[in-house]
Amino acid sequence: MVEGGEGVVTEQGIQAHLNHLAQRKILRANLNPLQTVLDGNEVLHRTMPGLDKADHNVMRRMLTPAARDRVYGWRGELLDLVRNLRTVLARYRDDPWRKNSS
Repeated sequence: MVEGGEGVVTEQGIQAHLNHLAQRKILRANLNPLQTVLDGNEVLHRTMPGLDKADHNVMRRMLTPAARDRVYGWRGELLDLVRNLRTVLARYRDDPWRKNSS
């Protein structure tokens, strides 16, 4: 883990770590509970084209034609994401992320 100061993780530290992983062609992203990418490296964005058009949300991107064409086993992957999203929506019912993502 990349740290800054006295054990505090900084935004620059996170991005440096993501870039370090990208140099090794390792996909890495930090997601909030609703599957919105908070930080991601270039490998993520290469692997998931159109993520920016889906408000950086993995679930929204999975509903695009690009995802259907590109994700192996798309239907099964989508069903897994929907199951997980239902659980998250129930758990984080009053969370500000949910209100901002509608």
